[in-house]
Formats: sequence, structure tokens, C-alpha cells
Amino acid sequence: MSLQGKNVLVTGGAGFIGSHLAERLIKEKASVSIIKEKASDTLSVDSFKEKLKMYDCDLKDYGSVKKVLRTAQPDIIFHLASFTSPERDVDFSFVVKNNFFGTVNLIKALRGKFELFINTGTCEEYGDGPVPFDEEQLPISVSPYSLSKIITTYYCGMLHATYNLPVITLRPFLTYGPRQRNSRMLIPSSILNSLKNEPLKMTKGEQTRDFIHVNDVVEGYILTAKSKKAIGEVINIGSGKEYKIKDIVQKIYGLVGSKAKPLIGALPYRTGETMHFYCSNKKAKKILGWSPTISLEDGLKETVDWYKEKFDSGEIKKWMGTN
Repeated sequence: MSLQGKNVLVTGGAGFIGSHLAERLIKEKASVSIIKEKASDTLSVDSFKEKLKMYDCDLKDYGSVKKVLRTAQPDIIFHLASFTSPERDVDFSFVVKNNFFGTVNLIKALRGKFELFINTGTCEEYGDGPVPFDEEQLPISVSPYSLSKIITTYYCGMLHATYNLPVITLRPFLTYGPRQRNSRMLIPSSILNSLKNEPLKMTKGEQTRDFIHVNDVVEGYILTAKSKKAIGEVINIGSGKEYKIKDIVQKIYGLVGSKAKPLIGALPYRTGETMHFYCSNKKAKKILGWSPTISLEDGLKETVDWYKEKFDSGEIKKWMGTN
């Protein structure tokens, strides 16, 4: 199925993955609208914002959602907007209002008049389950955020099973790349510290994680939108490989050529730390014909170069809120 001429809506379209997806959809010749929070800036889409329609909308406010959808009239919805936090002490009711009820409001306002709804789950839904994570295993809630996403995934599954609505859930794994602005995440924080020639305090770093480049994730969304076989499914979008945290950080410091070194072992592991965390991507390969194409080495080099350019030009504070 071609996306040319389709009215597509990307919630969270001014965010990290959402902005990359919106940019790719423009190249696919879709008519692109994005939803963003009123308080959020447009920095990630400024270079192409004249080619899309932008709406400020609080997904918790049904009236606001209904008004936007009446105007945008999307054929396909890419739902990426989410309150994201792996912390254990986040207010659960706040997270659920944003993630679950925000999704409910979208579905309610659409009134079944759409061709496809792609929900974004999270790898966090697998918690500390057995690896490699596959879509058939039961989710394990380890935080308010992961629980809110589990509930939303089950809700979307119910919409397809009970009402035959064309809904799909994708579970992206740890996504990195240019324009990632959350300085608390491992790869951005490692790059920023290394550029400033400062050591990064970290654990022993023996825990593993599954990292995937944002362009590979976007390709997963595009192929999903074109695949009728994906309807009703939950699909992992990850590299299918596990990398030790310490190896990632050391590689970044090496790519930057930093004068500092990470302080490996300076911090204790978190209580209940998951030591092995990676997925099976066999289902994505089978149903979507998708496989990651960007190696970790190439992806990290591109990402480091982007941050370095912003750092050297003095724009890094604007992008990351840091000196």
C-alpha cells in the first residue's frame, strides 16, 4: 500500500521518534499532520515544518482531541505521544491519564472512521522477563509507565478482537540517533559528558540492552502502515542483539576522542536491575519484511557527529538545555 496522498496524523510528532517519522512520511508524499503539546517547542521539526500541519492538543482533553481530529480527518494514525519515565516513584494516576486515557480519547474521537491506528507500546512491557523477549510472553509491570503501556496494549488488542478495528501495536526497543533530546538517556548523556571531557559515573555496566537506530525504527512504522498482515498484531522493533552498557559508553568516549574516561563501577546497580534485556525480532521479519540495517558502529558515529556539530556551534544548550 502506498502512503502517497494519505492523510496521516502523528501524535508526539515534534518529539524524537515522531519528528523523524513525520519527516519520512513527507518523503513518502503523505499529507502529514502532527499533534504536540502546547508547551513543547518545534525545534525537531523546524527544518521541514512548512510541509506539515501542526496542532497543539492535550490528549487528556477529549474536547481538544475531537476538535483536532474533525479538522485533520486522518486515514492513518501513528500514535507516539506518551509520558515516558522508567522511574518507580512516578504518580501512577498521572501516567495512566496521559498514556491510557489519551489513547482512549483518540479512539473515541475517531469513531471508527480510520484505515489504520498504529499504537506505540514499549520494550518496558517485558519487565524482567526471560530473554529474548518475544511477543507471545506475558508482560511484567516494573513501573507505573510500563503498566500504563501494558494496559494500553491490551486495550488496542481488544479493539481489534472485539470490534475488528484495524489496530496494531509496535514495541520499539531502546532508540537512539540525532535529535534525541533527553539528556538522562544513556547514549545522549554519555556523548554530552565525553564532549565536555567529563567522566560519566556509572555502574559496572555488565547489564545488557537492545539498541536500535531511529531510522530503523521509522522504517518499521512505514512497513507496518503498508502491511495488512500486521493488523491486530503486537510487533517488536529491535536489533535482536544485546550490548553491555559499559561497552556502549566506552565506544562513545572513543568515538568522541574525549580526554576523560567513564567511571565504571562508581555507582551501584539499581534495586532489581535487569541484567539481560533484548528482543526477538523474528515476527517483524516475517510479517513486515523488516530487519535493522544500521550497525551500532555506524549509528553511534552518526549520532556522535550530530551532537558534536551542535556542541561546536554552541547550539547544544538550545537542543538539550545544557552547556
